[in-house]
Amino acid sequence: GGMMAGMGSLGKIRDSFKKALELDPRNFNAANSLMTFYLEVPGLMGGSNSKAKEVIAETQKVSPAVASLLQAKFDLKDEKIEKAKNGVLAVNSNGNTVIAQLQNEIAVEIAQSFVKDKKFVEAEKMFREVIQRFPDSSVAYLGLGRSLQEQGRVKEALPQLEKSLSIEITGAAFYRLGKTWQALGDKAKAASFFEKALAFNPALGTKTRADAEEQLKLLK
Repeated sequence: GGMMAGMGSLGKIRDSFKKALELDPRNFNAANSLMTFYLEVPGLMGGSNSKAKEVIAETQKVSPAVASLLQAKFDLKDEKIEKAKNGVLAVNSNGNTVIAQLQNEIAVEIAQSFVKDKKFVEAEKMFREVIQRFPDSSVAYLGLGRSLQEQGRVKEALPQLEKSLSIEITGAAFYRLGKTWQALGDKAKAASFFEKALAFNPALGTKTRADAEEQLKLLK
């Protein structure tokens, strides 16, 4: 509906998350979503660190494990990345699939923050931690492959990226495989993967798409 319509919906979104928690205090996805809302939305539009902390405190009453995960997410937003990393890795989901999925998502967020800061060795370690706990996490294999790739370890990156693609087909995996085969000198395979990345739906991000198009031109 456009920017103004979106801004006008923020209150309804927040209230819906809050209502979900009122109906079921153990709806941990709703707790995560509500806290994310408070952390990501600007203060003038309803965001609030203090309210995010309240969500953590309320969650502590029903699940200390989930509260620890939400605290790790808060610490990541607060740029206390080592504290966030230690906090998320210390949680034991005890076989609860919802808690495990939440742990996976937040751990990946932390690993990706290392990538964003170009700390690829730290990112590699974190993605390996995620894979050890969640061996079916396609995004973790993708992140590990990229981290190795960015360190110039392209041969090591290849099987990680292939594993990611075998679990879930994504444009990002096609793109990273294109970059890997390009670095390994196989122009035909590189071009094929770049073409698949560009044809994939949903589309790549603007910057990644532009690079894939540029690399494809160089390979043809």
